[in-house]
Amino acid sequence: MKYIGATDSFVRAPFLLEGMILGLIGAGIPLIILYFCYNNVVTYVYTKFSVLLGVVDFIPVGQIYQTLVPVALTLGIGIGLVGSFITTKKTLEGVRVLFYNKGGCSHSARI
Repeated sequence: MKYIGATDSFVRAPFLLEGMILGLIGAGIPLIILYFCYNNVVTYVYTKFSVLLGVVDFIPVGQIYQTLVPVALTLGIGIGLVGSFITTKKTLEGVRVLFYNKGGCSHSARI
């Protein structure tokens, strides 16, 4: 797309969106797994170690997820966005160097 005159932002946009979606999925899957694992662990501890019932009190999963879900999803989206931005920036700089060095565009045409 760069070779036919697309701007850097036009080329970069789909990759940034993909990075954000992958970050969202990458954060969502562990949250779902953690939800079910946490409930199973709490149930297991309460049934096998009944001595701990008065000593240990587990925080309800809903209370944990009120903070954990927004933080995890925001971090996932942010990391995906930053990773995509850095990668596309390096790639577009490489394309720009190749394009101008091979005579694809004269320097006077860049003005």
